[in-house]
Amino acid sequence: MSRLPALTGKQLVAVLQQLGFESLRVKGSHHFLRHPDGRTEGEARGRQEGEAREAAKMTLRQLNRRCGPLTGATTAQIQALPVEKLEALAVGAAFSAGVALLDFQGPADLAAWLAAHTTNPS
Repeated sequence: MSRLPALTGKQLVAVLQQLGFESLRVKGSHHFLRHPDGRTEGEARGRQEGEAREAAKMTLRQLNRRCGPLTGATTAQIQALPVEKLEALAVGAAFSAGVALLDFQGPADLAAWLAAHTTNPS
């Protein structure tokens, strides 16, 4: 079985339009298309999910440099953080403690931050 190429949302809409689908409407990032034979398709881009993945990836890269290799549990905990908390971890401005990743001296500082800012610390 051959692997299908990865397509962006714009590329997918373009392919569907080449196959005869017509755009009905666009609401936010959702594109609604209909084929003349009555088929309808919808495409939504997961912009927030992508932002969260990228924020987690960048934060993890910085933490690995600052604190050394992270455990799998710590990595999973950071990946589960919402974007707002990832940003707070990176810049420290959103919380009264004001402690940011760049202020960390090692893994103990990261563990303390996670314990203070997550509901299920590891």
